[in-house]
Amino acid sequence: MEKKKVIYGRKIAIGILLGLPFVMFFIACANPQSANTLTSQEIIEKCKTVLNDVRSFRNESNTESSYNGTVQRSETFSEYTAPDISHMVNTDESGTTEQVAIGETRYEKLPGSTIWTARKFNQPFTTSQTISLDWAGTFDEISFTQLSDEAVDGAECYHFKGIRDSKAAADKAYANIEKLDPSSPGYEDLKESQERIAESLAGMVSESEFWIDKFDFFLRKASFHQESKVNDPETKIDISLNMSGTFHYYDFNADFTIEVPSPIEGANPVANTQSSSGIDEGSGHYQVKYKITVTNIGVDPANDVRIFLDTEVTDNGRQTFEAEPEINQDSIFPGETINYNVAWNIDLLAMGKDRYLELTRKDVIRCKWTGADGLEKEKVLMENGIPFTP
Repeated sequence: MEKKKVIYGRKIAIGILLGLPFVMFFIACANPQSANTLTSQEIIEKCKTVLNDVRSFRNESNTESSYNGTVQRSETFSEYTAPDISHMVNTDESGTTEQVAIGETRYEKLPGSTIWTARKFNQPFTTSQTISLDWAGTFDEISFTQLSDEAVDGAECYHFKGIRDSKAAADKAYANIEKLDPSSPGYEDLKESQERIAESLAGMVSESEFWIDKFDFFLRKASFHQESKVNDPETKIDISLNMSGTFHYYDFNADFTIEVPSPIEGANPVANTQSSSGIDEGSGHYQVKYKITVTNIGVDPANDVRIFLDTEVTDNGRQTFEAEPEINQDSIFPGETINYNVAWNIDLLAMGKDRYLELTRKDVIRCKWTGADGLEKEKVLMENGIPFTP
């Protein structure tokens, strides 16, 4: 339970973290001040202009989050080249994750793995978006104050401090939820995630600082600190979530190359599983249930997909059950997720609780599908209770 709470908090934290530093920067100043004949508003507008035209840059960041007293730290190196190529290396308590995005394709190497996987997205993430994100319409969320100039890495910089209008940010987040397409895959999960983020924004105390180069108006440094409370969906208890981070930007418009990884080809299904058991109200028998969430992280569709569970948790020795998809669809396309369910009855009194727990650890979940080459493929998705990673 505690681990699940930390993971839940981390998801919210990540969702807020990705947008926060950039949203907070490009906001009109509440009280423009004079700075070498330039007002604060003019300085920010000049910075926005040069960042929107940037061809390449690098960034190093350190972030820390505290979820109900559990502290997590991460270090990230990222680099971007126009028009739509990026490379990121993130290290935290779970290990090092590396990603390369080229156009609509994102390559990923998970902690402890030497294998690159690839998946496609609907739209590319362009270089200028990674730093400016064009947050038009959110400029009233921050009140900025210009501070004394400071040097960053030897460059003289304008220095700003900002405080976020939490209500305005939350209102915009709730409005964006209304724009989600209910027919899109994963709508309910996305809606729930966005609602948690909006709820967190409503009670957030958030401050930021930004340093803008006085010579070329590039953003050289940004930092933030925020405190908020989120409501745990299971316990209904408010849990504190504190975050802080510092970002250093450099090598603007420098010439460097990001190499393309060699990923697994074809389709690549992976799975998360949830199991439960209890008395079935319809039959009165003790029933075991599995919900198997399968995602294709490959570059090709997986066709004619079938999910099988091999288990000894039965009254008649080892058996194989086939899970049924929640939607009437045989293929899983790149980046798509489909849930599969399977359930069967057992005599728990005859089996005994200890034997039941022992046997569940021998469960195996397999996926069979037809590849783009017309050949049948098979992969073990979970064995001994442990999901397989690529």
